[in-house]
Amino acid sequence: MDSGLLDPLALSSRPAPEDPIRVWLLLSKYGGDNAQVRGLGEHLTRRFGWVCETRSIRFRAGRKVHLKTLPGAILAGMSDSLEPPFPDVVLSCSRFYGVVGAWLKRRAAQASAGPMVHVHLGRIAAPMASFDLLAATAQYGLPAAPNFMPLTLPFVSRDAAQSAAAVAAWTPHLQHLPRPWIVLLVGGPMARIAFDETVTDRIANEAMARAGAEAGSLITVVGRRMPGRLRHRLAARIAAARDLPSWSVGWPAPEPNPYPAVLAMGDRFLVSSDSASMIADACMTGKPVELVRLPIADYVTRLSSRGLGLSLDVRRRRRGRDGRSPDMLDRLRDALVARHWMRPWDEMGHFLHDLETKGLLAPDAGDLAQRIQAQELDAMATRIAGLVTAARTGSPGRIEPSLIAAEAA
Repeated sequence: MDSGLLDPLALSSRPAPEDPIRVWLLLSKYGGDNAQVRGLGEHLTRRFGWVCETRSIRFRAGRKVHLKTLPGAILAGMSDSLEPPFPDVVLSCSRFYGVVGAWLKRRAAQASAGPMVHVHLGRIAAPMASFDLLAATAQYGLPAAPNFMPLTLPFVSRDAAQSAAAVAAWTPHLQHLPRPWIVLLVGGPMARIAFDETVTDRIANEAMARAGAEAGSLITVVGRRMPGRLRHRLAARIAAARDLPSWSVGWPAPEPNPYPAVLAMGDRFLVSSDSASMIADACMTGKPVELVRLPIADYVTRLSSRGLGLSLDVRRRRRGRDGRSPDMLDRLRDALVARHWMRPWDEMGHFLHDLETKGLLAPDAGDLAQRIQAQELDAMATRIAGLVTAARTGSPGRIEPSLIAAEAA
């Protein structure tokens, strides 16, 4: 299981405080979600010297996950202990792990262990007001709220030691490939983005054309969502190009995981437009990034059991992309989403529009993604430190910057 301690001394030269803030990072089986909570946890350790511990959680097959089914829905034999002493902060990502975070906060309160701060990233399964702090990228369609922070890209875990070790391990296997290295990152099927043989072939053709035009090599990494038959089809089609030097990461990935090495050593990146986490990984390298644009289904023209709510959501997204001010129907949609009476669709088109608007997909973007993410991490850390200070001192309302500075010292 992926559990253990993020050593603050490995991330910061400052001495650990006598009574450090303890943070639990709730980890799932999904690498993209885990990278987000790890990335935020690493930043809290670097900036404040807080102690972050991972807690890997797996759920029982077929069991619904909500407050009333916990802890029974957790597969204890495959999960880390969630017993006291409880942390000061719990970080979660994605719907079900947000429920676990809320459950832990309730348990801490019942045990009189002191108030716990719950910070959640991404998709929600509860009213927005139930989180102490909530942050998400544009595809989730969450409206403005006092406890909500919009993010440009998912947080990326940047472990320099892991990256260096991966580069050292895989350089002997890859150094025969001629430069430049075009790295193809492919996610897989998801709601509203179809993946079939035709789409798979188009991805392969675009990647081979790009690598051929650069007279370089093609390195392919495919995510876990990709069905085996399509994974094999993609690999076979690329391998059949006799004049194109190529290499593909197998599945499951070998050890040590070559993905950090590929990110560090790639010269250009081509990413399928379905995977926000892979797009973030590529953008954060500071290298040129292009997208393979996949078709996104338009539910406005489809029959749906969600009826009016669906139409309100799509209408709200389109008006927002057009820069139009919210009207009465938009405000109704936002109120329904905030109360979790309506769940918005994961709209990748909205996410991509946000990236384009901010220039992250421009050929000369350079380190723009790194600078934006650093600013957003700092803003999140400041908010979290303020919440912890308020929890420890019992201070209601607004947290003064002096208190945040004292907590961070």
